[in-house]
Amino acid sequence: LNEQRHKEEQLTGGVVEAKKATKKKAEKKKKTPRNKKTAVALPLLPLEQEHRYVLMIMRAFNDKAVSLRLLNQCLILMLDDQLRTTLLSKGTTAGKKPTASIKRDNTQLSQFYNDLEIDGYIQKTPSKHQAMWQITGTAPSTDDPSEDDVQRIAEVVSLVESGRDSGSVTINAETVDGILDFVLA
Repeated sequence: LNEQRHKEEQLTGGVVEAKKATKKKAEKKKKTPRNKKTAVALPLLPLEQEHRYVLMIMRAFNDKAVSLRLLNQCLILMLDDQLRTTLLSKGTTAGKKPTASIKRDNTQLSQFYNDLEIDGYIQKTPSKHQAMWQITGTAPSTDDPSEDDVQRIAEVVSLVESGRDSGSVTINAETVDGILDFVLA
């Protein structure tokens, strides 16, 4: 009888020990989180045209903080050749402002800035009244723009400077802000 119990204990003890070993392995697995994030280096992708334009505009203003409303307008001007040409050639007529031919809503435009902010290329700067953006030191170079892009940025800066002369744009030591004289589509 004792031998039989001893054999049963060995058999059940073996089963119990096997269960304990399985349980220990399961506990070890539970200790490592399933959603553990591993650092993976993402390849740097080339910037889209709109993102490059935003960085070019900010650099054109000597890395000053630029208001969101002026940045939106400058980006629209960079993208809309017809509007930029109209403003440069005629300016505005009394009572009628030129209208942008391309349609971009504020959500689309804001997404460009959010993308650049997430990448660490631009940052919001403190302001009491409105959103201001400033380029960071980690922003990629825009030193090799095409001839067309060089002309576009020169024309946009010219329009902003003319807005400064008329009083609709303010450029000081730290910020650039204002409203250019056209209507968004």
